[in-house]
Amino acid sequence: MVAGEMSLKITNSTPAVREVVAEVCDIVAECGARLSGAGKVGIIKKLDRSANQKSVITVEGGFYEHTGSSETICTTVFGRCLEMNSRTT
Repeated sequence: MVAGEMSLKITNSTPAVREVVAEVCDIVAECGARLSGAGKVGIIKKLDRSANQKSVITVEGGFYEHTGSSETICTTVFGRCLEMNSRTT
């Protein structure tokens, strides 16, 4: 029994359909990670933190728990946004 059949009671899906659903889920997770990174930069800008001040922003652990690439994507976007912000100010 496939995991989707067990948890969602879906019994008539094909491997191709499951692959498409997995790809869509990856795209949604990537978008969420990008929004999270940009949101962190927004928080830091709103708090008016400069590059030499330390800040801590907490994120609920489930965000990173279920998608392995979310942390990497979020960190990359966070760095790019801060870099772009430092060029414009």
